[in-house]
Amino acid sequence: MTRSAIRTAIGIAALAVALGGCDQLREITGMSENGAAPAANSADSGNVALAGAGDKPMVPVTPADPALASQIAAAATELNQRTPMTVDAITSLTGVRAQGTEIIYDMAVSQDLPSAQIETIRQTAQAANQTNLCRDPNASRLIRMGASMNHHYTDPTGDRFETRVATCPG
Repeated sequence: MTRSAIRTAIGIAALAVALGGCDQLREITGMSENGAAPAANSADSGNVALAGAGDKPMVPVTPADPALASQIAAAATELNQRTPMTVDAITSLTGVRAQGTEIIYDMAVSQDLPSAQIETIRQTAQAANQTNLCRDPNASRLIRMGASMNHHYTDPTGDRFETRVATCPG
């Protein structure tokens, strides 16, 4: 894959995820357009930073290919120049950065996420991101080359979660 093709794949992957429906948090969370959240099953737990099992942030993938990491960094810098970018009614892509062979998409959610439901929301977003990225031929090819794509979602109160796609079947 050429440098130009990698930059294009990263851009297409970002847009495929952002505009392909997997970042539509309003639908994932069940929030209405006016920001009303569904009833929580338990008391609000305050700010949480859930990344997955164990409530620890995901550790970036170690770059296996320095050339790929360099190309990803250049592509992330280029794509970052087009931010912020509206994703859906409550989500914006605010920044793109690279850490080794990992592409990190910073996503701002304009409405408070129900703290008690963040893990459920994260699991749903993870499944949607995995499906949409692996369906996209450019994104799945980039992932098979050793890249991973990490989406960091943060709401106005600082509640956050992240998803990572580092493998695709096949």
